[in-house]
Amino acid sequence: MSRTELVLLRHGESLWNAEDRYQGQMGTGLSALGHQQAKLAAEYLRSHVFDQIVASDLQRVTETLQPYLDSLPTAGTAGTAGTAGTAHGADGARTANAAGTANATGTADAAAAPDRPGTANAAGAATADATGGAGPAGTTGRSRSADAPDGAGAAGAEYVVGAAADGVGAVAAEYVVGAAAGGGGAAGAEYVVGAAAGLAYARQPGDAECGGRPGVRVDRRWREIDVGAWGGRTFADVYAAEPGVVEAFGRGEDVARGGGETFAQLRERVWEAIREIASSGARRVLVVTHGGPIRVATASTLRLPPGGEVLLDPPVNCSLTTIQVDDLLAVTTLTAYNVPTSGTASTEEQPA
Repeated sequence: MSRTELVLLRHGESLWNAEDRYQGQMGTGLSALGHQQAKLAAEYLRSHVFDQIVASDLQRVTETLQPYLDSLPTAGTAGTAGTAGTAHGADGARTANAAGTANATGTADAAAAPDRPGTANAAGAATADATGGAGPAGTTGRSRSADAPDGAGAAGAEYVVGAAADGVGAVAAEYVVGAAAGGGGAAGAEYVVGAAAGLAYARQPGDAECGGRPGVRVDRRWREIDVGAWGGRTFADVYAAEPGVVEAFGRGEDVARGGGETFAQLRERVWEAIREIASSGARRVLVVTHGGPIRVATASTLRLPPGGEVLLDPPVNCSLTTIQVDDLLAVTTLTAYNVPTSGTASTEEQPA
């Protein structure tokens, strides 16, 4: 029976957190303090090794994750002669092997992203497993790699992304990520990444083990609870307009605030997301998410009854909660809850 450890990181302070506004699935990016918290969290996590990274697609989460991704190694690992390397360099470089040659017939430019203008070699053609079919000498090559599972690509980043497309780092040619499409062009659904969110990085098997970046997977099930029409409104405004609903929620009633979700609905979707991670075989996974999902994940781990999440203190910004689960979710353990990664987190409860 395999065991998976999930390290749950709440996002840094957002602009709406600072203004005591309900966010739900709306909201803004990070405040200046939130960006500082995200950098400190990245430093805290640098000594940790993860097989996978899973993240909500909301802006405050992607901005929290970015400093950690930036801190990870960017050097690519070389393949053997005649095979495609797994170059994940920040400049979009992709060397075919240690010597920088695609195979015995010609050299590929190891310093340039495959979709930039230029010649692939003196003959004007590179091999398919290095950069894909390049154009004639002096023309712009199209780097649709023959290794891409379906040759798919999205408008704006037609074939293989490099640093210019997503601002994060090059993606191995085997995973074709559509930067302009906001996540609609990846080859292999498990690696669909929202480039508009700034997380266009996919992984090949074994990357984390050999010192590369773990894969990032965006999963909307890790979004904050939906508070419907309450999103963007301050606590004071909502209480003045709907005191009965606010008071019912304060008594522990599981109401769908603003016509959005109940905690029972949130708990169901988050537990399903955990089930998927647990069955993946990953040993250690970083999940960057929100306070609501962390509370219900903890409540489920502890086998608390419905509504039990309200007994838990809301996680502070950029705090870590760690749970361990087996692949059947039969044995679940909470090993840490609401551990700050810096001394800058507010301990005041914030609207969701």
